[in-house]
Order: sequence, then structure tokens, then C-alpha cells
Amino acid sequence: MRRLFTATLAAILGLGLGGCAFGTGFKGPGYVRGTGVTLPGDGPVVMSLTQATLKLGTAGRRLFWENTYRIHAGLEAQPGLVGYALRRTLDGSVAWTMTVWQDEAALRAFDGCPLKFGAMNTVFADGNPQARVMLVGEAPGEDEDRQGKPFVGVSGRLLDRMLAQIGLDRTSVYITNILPWRPPGNRSPTQAEIAACLPFLERHVVLIGPRILVPLGGTSAKTLLNRSEGITRLRGQWSEYPLGPLNQPVPVLPMLHPAYLLRNPVSKREAWRDMLTLRSRLAQLG
Repeated sequence: MRRLFTATLAAILGLGLGGCAFGTGFKGPGYVRGTGVTLPGDGPVVMSLTQATLKLGTAGRRLFWENTYRIHAGLEAQPGLVGYALRRTLDGSVAWTMTVWQDEAALRAFDGCPLKFGAMNTVFADGNPQARVMLVGEAPGEDEDRQGKPFVGVSGRLLDRMLAQIGLDRTSVYITNILPWRPPGNRSPTQAEIAACLPFLERHVVLIGPRILVPLGGTSAKTLLNRSEGITRLRGQWSEYPLGPLNQPVPVLPMLHPAYLLRNPVSKREAWRDMLTLRSRLAQLG
């Protein structure tokens, strides 16, 4: 699914990943016309989604994301003109970007997940978008749904204390969830609900570009790592998440969810070891 989404983005932009030309469009389910910009060079084009250069007007952004989601869902794209700007970065790669707030706006406008209609708020993220560590939980709870921020209830306060023990706080991490809307009764998300929201999360991770990704809980770990094992098997073990079109590996350290620790205080010892592991890796990064 992640590869399909990446290919879809490249196709909509008319990007030839094997050469240095940005072609005039994408033919498939529908037709989205690009600007026909060609860049000189004789190596593969590198798309960096975490650096700034995509500049779309309001109408262009709306069309771009609408077609992204429609094609990702196997639907017919809407015809129209999508303009974009490109530049060379210092290392010679081609860079483009859309901002995190655009991702949030697209998510708030998305009606493809039924959970949205029973929730009080869309819970997008909290913390520092420039942070090296990105924490990904499961879904908002009652307090989060009411306040519109992730991890603000009892489990959020425990998370804050855990982070403080290794010198971190919400100004030095970035926090989001697999789902932005609370499931009724705080039940576990269904696979259909996860699948509906996953493209937003994948782009969210790319836009933040974390140095370390920390899934909190089994749903988050299994979704990001595409694994079937439970969190007690995955926690504390380093894995990798393929980031962006080049599948650049990002270290992933699954941890127990704070809500699980509240129900199972004996597991706090394992959680503490995981926090020390995270602190050690951050020290290595400098």
C-alpha cells in the first residue's frame, strides 16, 4: 500500500523516477496535467518530500490532494491543471514539499472514515514538527476527543512523565495517532478504519521526516511495521520504516502504550528499559 501511494504521488506530478524529466502528465484512471518542466542532468531524480518547494495555489492544492486520494482509492481522477514549482537543492536533488498544515486540512476535509461523524474533534498532532522523535499512538480517547489533542488524558500525563525521565517533553517530540477520530467506547480500530486513514498518516510521517519513529501500542506498531506480532513481542526491538519515495530507512522502536502500563503497572520496568534504549540512540545521533 505504501509503495502504491508513493507511485501515485509521483504519477500525479508527472515525475519520471528513472530519469530527469518531469513529464506532461499522468494517464491512468483520469488525466491530471502537469507543467511539462524538464530539468537537465543525467542521473535519477531524487524527490525529497521533507524540503520545501512545491507551491500550489488553493485550488491547485485541493485538486492535487483530491486526485491523490481518488487514485489511491482506485477511483477516477478529476481532470484539471495542477501547477507546481521545482528547484535544485544544494546536493543537486530535486525537492518538493507540501506543509503539515496542508496535510491536516486535507484530513479534516476527508469524509471517508465513518468515525469522523461520531467524534467531537479531529485530533491531528501535538508537539514540535522539527523534533527528531515522532510518537504514533492508536487513536484518541475521550479526553483527546474533547480537547482535540493527542495524549492529554491520564495516559498522556504518564507519557509526559516517561519522556521527562530521559530529558524530553512536548517541545522535543512530535505526537500523532494512527486514527484522528475516537472509536466509540474507545474500542480498537477496525482494519477498514485503519486503511481509510493510513494514506494520511504515511504522508504525515514523510512530511515530519523523523530521525526515530516510536509506535505506542500494538495497533500502531503492527500498522507501521506491517507485522502481525503483538506489542509484547515487538517492543524494545529496533526495526526500520521505509520513508518516502526512496524508502530511506528510519529506525523504529515500538513501545508499550501508556494506557497499557496503567492497566499493567508491572510492565513499567520494560517501558523504562525501552526509554533508556531511545535515549541511547538519541545520544548516538548527536
